[in-house]
Amino acid sequence: MATSGFTDFSGYNVGVQPSDWTVTNGDADKWKVAADEAATGGKVLHHESGSNQTSIGWDVSDDGETLHECVARIKVTPFGTTAQAAGLTVRDDGSDVSTSLLHVRLDDRNNGVNVFEGVVGLGSFAMTIDAGTWYWMRFRVEGTAWKAKVWAGSASSEPAAWTLEGDDPIDVTSGMMGVVATWFKVVDIDVFGFSTGAGRTAPTVPSFWVQDAEPAGSWVQD
Repeated sequence: MATSGFTDFSGYNVGVQPSDWTVTNGDADKWKVAADEAATGGKVLHHESGSNQTSIGWDVSDDGETLHECVARIKVTPFGTTAQAAGLTVRDDGSDVSTSLLHVRLDDRNNGVNVFEGVVGLGSFAMTIDAGTWYWMRFRVEGTAWKAKVWAGSASSEPAAWTLEGDDPIDVTSGMMGVVATWFKVVDIDVFGFSTGAGRTAPTVPSFWVQDAEPAGSWVQD
């Protein structure tokens, strides 16, 4: 069944993992909600530097549709000189991150946007990524066709054109949508939206929805 959702993390408890999100790879204690007065909802989903690549997904985003899309406002901060990358995941079924995790990520060390299934590169785009700057990312997969875009600024300044597009023999067909961080990466997620099913677009704001999900600050619409 087609579903859309949005959260600004304002209703989650600070200092712990969001209650309805699941860590699917890597260190389970690295993703926690943190207070941030400058954030949309006064809180962010924060990833501390760790020794493993990690991913976390919103439980309600897995519903068996063939079209999956997510969007987020994301900021990466290097930790030393070994900073890696962070971004969005779709169809995260808990398989090992190195073999099948489908994701798009910002890479501030190599200055680019990259799409991967596991460690297999599906596409890349050269772009200067400034650590400490907020970026919007959108990632859509329909069947085996995928699209990704990245832009700085506000949600309303989203470009019409996609940054990257491709069609590849993708193995994973279902799973949660969420975020990923690679080694030694400090990451903040301000807002996160997702959609599944034809005719839907992952939302950057809750719009007219009636809040029908817990905790406060999260909306899910069937």
